[in-house]
Amino acid sequence: MHQFLFDEAEVSLGFVMDGFQIQDDGTLFGWTAEQIGSVARELRATPWERLAAHYDPERMAKDDVYPNMWTFDPDGQLDWLESAYEELVAFFSAAAERGHGAFMNFSF
Repeated sequence: MHQFLFDEAEVSLGFVMDGFQIQDDGTLFGWTAEQIGSVARELRATPWERLAAHYDPERMAKDDVYPNMWTFDPDGQLDWLESAYEELVAFFSAAAERGHGAFMNFSF
């Protein structure tokens, strides 16, 4: 969902495939401390309003943007996306400040 907004706003972050693959089945990825720092800087430089300007529930539903909930409560989902974005920025910022890497578990 955020990836759709990043792409539309021309912010070059690809959370699912960035980092390095740890398991051959593509379910576990890792980021180095340097990668975390880079993502954190990019996120802090991207205000929510820049992403929100590209929120288009009709198009997102048509394009089957995961998790296709845009048709059920389009207005409420924008608030949810903003909250999730703030958590994402906080996570990457805190990890970067501490010099940590990170893991991501991706399920199909």
